Amino acid sequence: MKNVQTFYADQMEAHGYDRKTFNLETDTNGKVVVHPVTGEFNDAYYHADILNKIDNETKTRFNSETDIYVFVVDVSTERIQGNCGIARFEGGPVMVPATGDCVTGEHGADLIAHELGHALNLEHDFRDHDYIMSYGSERNKLSACASTMLNVSPYFNDVTNTANAEATIQMQTPTTYPKNANDWTLRFNVSDTEGVYQVQFLLSVPGEPTSVMSCQEFNAIQRTDVEFDMPIGATIAPVNIAYIRVVDHNGDVSGKSWELTAKVSTETNTTNSNRTETYLTLTYESPDALIPTNFPAEWGASWGGKSVWEKVPNGTTPERPHNGFVHIDGIPHSKQWDYWFYGHVPSRVVYNLSQGNYATFDAYFDIPNPCNGVASVQLICLADNVEIYNTGIWRGTEKRNTHISVDIPEDTQTFTIKVTDAGDRASCDHFIFANAKLLHRELPIIETTDTETIDTDRTETYLTLNYDSPDALVPTNPSEEWAGWLEKLVWEKTPDDLVPRRPNGFMDPTRSTQYYDQWDYFFYSHAVSHLVYDVSEGNYSKFDARFDMPNPCGSIASVEIICLADGVEIYNSGILIGSQSRNIPISFDIPENTQTLTINVTDAGNGDVCDHFIFANAKLLHRESTVIEVDDYNYTDVNNDGVVNIIDLVLVAVRYGEKIVGNPFPNPDVNRDGIVDINDIILVTQDMPPVVGAPSLVATQRSILTSTDWQPAYAALPDAVVDKGIAVLDLLFGAVVPTKTVLLENYPNPFNSETWIPYQLAKPADVVITIRAIDGQVVHRLDMGHREARRYVNRSRAAYWDGRNAFGESVASGLYFYTLTAGKFVATQRMLIRK
Repeated sequence: MKNVQTFYADQMEAHGYDRKTFNLETDTNGKVVVHPVTGEFNDAYYHADILNKIDNETKTRFNSETDIYVFVVDVSTERIQGNCGIARFEGGPVMVPATGDCVTGEHGADLIAHELGHALNLEHDFRDHDYIMSYGSERNKLSACASTMLNVSPYFNDVTNTANAEATIQMQTPTTYPKNANDWTLRFNVSDTEGVYQVQFLLSVPGEPTSVMSCQEFNAIQRTDVEFDMPIGATIAPVNIAYIRVVDHNGDVSGKSWELTAKVSTETNTTNSNRTETYLTLTYESPDALIPTNFPAEWGASWGGKSVWEKVPNGTTPERPHNGFVHIDGIPHSKQWDYWFYGHVPSRVVYNLSQGNYATFDAYFDIPNPCNGVASVQLICLADNVEIYNTGIWRGTEKRNTHISVDIPEDTQTFTIKVTDAGDRASCDHFIFANAKLLHRELPIIETTDTETIDTDRTETYLTLNYDSPDALVPTNPSEEWAGWLEKLVWEKTPDDLVPRRPNGFMDPTRSTQYYDQWDYFFYSHAVSHLVYDVSEGNYSKFDARFDMPNPCGSIASVEIICLADGVEIYNSGILIGSQSRNIPISFDIPENTQTLTINVTDAGNGDVCDHFIFANAKLLHRESTVIEVDDYNYTDVNNDGVVNIIDLVLVAVRYGEKIVGNPFPNPDVNRDGIVDINDIILVTQDMPPVVGAPSLVATQRSILTSTDWQPAYAALPDAVVDKGIAVLDLLFGAVVPTKTVLLENYPNPFNSETWIPYQLAKPADVVITIRAIDGQVVHRLDMGHREARRYVNRSRAAYWDGRNAFGESVASGLYFYTLTAGKFVATQRMLIRK
């Protein structure tokens, strides 16, 4: 505590406020007083809701109205409600564990200083990892904003505040902003009868910690307008939460927040599915473009305060960042370029090519500030960290608007572009990549001799609330009837994986149910609920869904599901009790020629507030249509290309476990028994030609399926389809050696506190996964050791990360990067933590 007291004094002095700090309670001999307190309950009692429990238990002993108390809690979890520490704003209390990794070495003083900052009304500040109010590993200073606020804090001036008159805060700009805008300014009017001393601007995206962005100081003015710029990159998010805090001259704090939403253009961009090229950009997120996977700080040298400048393919050209960049109008060839990005060496840009089949990198390269031959650079390109192109040294006056064309090896996962200073470190080493793109590799065309027209329609239809799609039905009755609670609100994850912000009052299914990851889509509501669907345009035979009660309240929650076809009851669940009704199947037949299907969820007569419910993966199964028999058709030749081979095996494996209705094409149900199972796989393998002399695929799966064997499937089918087929065969027959080393997307993503990182190795290697924050700082390192060639995909094999840094602290919400290093292979992906 003395170290923490000294820390604040040193930092206040460093910012010009003398050695202001808080006082510690001392005895008559000047020694700091420590109050031993024995809890009234056993250890397990303090594992949850610890702050409220201890606060209530000690209220009669300590005067929390005038003093801040730091409780050092000896609890076996060595955590406070799952965290290293916790505190209340406006006077605490503060609570930290007595033992454990959170408080070892100097961490204890840093932790107390951080949590005490909250009790002193300091918010998080992630602008600098060295700030005490950040989550950095070396927190050693106060921000100027924090020290200015503490200068008038009652605890730093040994005064007792009178009743606070709340400040008035009004937003004067719209609560919408242009999506991806580079410059967006917010304006507010603030007033306080006690004099405005400081105004702080804080920002977060929903579900993530709020952080200070900037602050302004004032001198006893009672009313003023203030302006704050949205941080660069913030407008990428569809929603931001803005928060204004006003500090008056007595140190009292008032605040107000707004939800800001991105204004989406009404123009529709039609993506050409037949494009033969993909833009390479820095920030243009589009289906037709790729953006880097590495950190923005690596794209160009931090130079003049701005590292890069970009005109994107949709024509948007931001203002020149500063005079250090040559004005684009002064560059001779600029009018020939549709888009470009402009930086300064050293530069490193990494693109993930694993989802495409790219043949060539093509661009124009320019040195816009040649400085009469002084400028010199060297351009190096790498495929999966192996050099494939090197220009040697280029002089500025020699290389203006030079065409670059680089062949990309097949199956390349990562493409890296490096621009160095050629060893001379000259300040003129600017560069431009213009019209940079990847040319696609020509895809083989699979010919088929089958000229019969076969119905490929879906065999099921989604039942949703808002997902307006040819593959879905939405209710025909008013939305006010869908829920009976919280202003008739509902919450839905749609089949296209869109999950809007969770409304207040709704349980978080990622925490309240272990089934969340099993559902592709769901809608969440509260009884009483009435849904009506028009089923007159389809030939539906069955309703099928999973039903869950995410807030069972023990056995208090209870509902009853009643379904009607044209007003006649066809299903009644009886009373479902919450604790007994978790992820249960609901299925019933729908009479032929039904026109309307009605789903009612009642409160079972008890009217309880816990009667939440979820319908997950709700769908209507189509009535089986007439199957057209085809003579002389070899069903094991699934794609009917005249040969039974690895392609047919993949087409069956990727649909493993599915029910098949009718005769779709390609039909993976080889024996036509209505389900794709092991029998269909065996039938295909029996008709396949021998592979490497092996008599049986089932018996020798591991030894016979090599990289060469899988190549026909990769050539004919999308990589994702083949990868999924291999995964199924891996589970059925044992490990199949992958043909490529690949870093896959973590799951779940976004995630709250834990995630799994899957990958596959084409050859044995030492595997390390490095997790970095958006500024490039290493957060954690997962050393997986030496791994054999195989797929590490499911939870028992994939790399696991618990969302903590190297010191065991939970990291902040936000964007992180994870990099797989396996021998010479290096690849990076992005993950998002939401808390």
